[in-house]
Amino acid sequence: MVAIPTTAGTGSEATHFSVIYIDNVKYSLAHDFMLPDYAIVDAKLSFNLPCHIAATSGIDALSQAVESYWSVKSTEKSKIFASEAIILILKSLKYAVEGDKQARIIMSKAAHLAGKAINITTTTAPHAISYPITTYYGLQHGHAVALTLGSFFEINYNFLDSDIVDSRGVSYLRNTMEELYDMFGVESPLECKSKWYHIMDSIGLESNIESIGISSEKKIDEIINSVNLQRLSNNPVRVSKDTLKEVLLRT
Repeated sequence: MVAIPTTAGTGSEATHFSVIYIDNVKYSLAHDFMLPDYAIVDAKLSFNLPCHIAATSGIDALSQAVESYWSVKSTEKSKIFASEAIILILKSLKYAVEGDKQARIIMSKAAHLAGKAINITTTTAPHAISYPITTYYGLQHGHAVALTLGSFFEINYNFLDSDIVDSRGVSYLRNTMEELYDMFGVESPLECKSKWYHIMDSIGLESNIESIGISSEKKIDEIINSVNLQRLSNNPVRVSKDTLKEVLLRT
């Protein structure tokens, strides 16, 4: 099997995952047979992407790399892939969205690295929340993930010790989060959250959920009740329905 990506985003050419929708529910499939034998990552195939698609797929790649870095399943190898992807994307995403070809070449490499990272770790809470947002409101996947990811820069740092899920402990997780802040060029969870939503704004992605139609508590409850629990369990900090509701109300 040979996989040839035409966007710089999903990294699926480097993973053993696929997805399928059944009755508006998104299911993840995983099997070693779905890992391509070869991947041809030719950035020229992304050169004619509309700016909005470059933005949504690019923010998906960045989200994957960030989530992989803090995932409970992270390894030394996955963190190398993820950190390289993050650094490359932060330098090139805005220019890639504007159509710069050299930036799109860099994004293709970064998205592939992010795919290699999540192939080891899978994704976490922001991806879990994104699925029903896409299903019910038609928001493109990367945009749906990014809507809530910024809040997890705080959640995964400012937590009660009893809520930690990662068996490597409190110090390990806080060090991991501080490494992420350093990559983003900030010093605190709040600064990193602010920078995340500034990045979204700079590439034309709306970060307010009311603007996409999630305008009532009933709609928020509908999203929460459809969240992928498997992805939630990969988050390093326990995430309750109350936490999810607070995230969505503040987004």
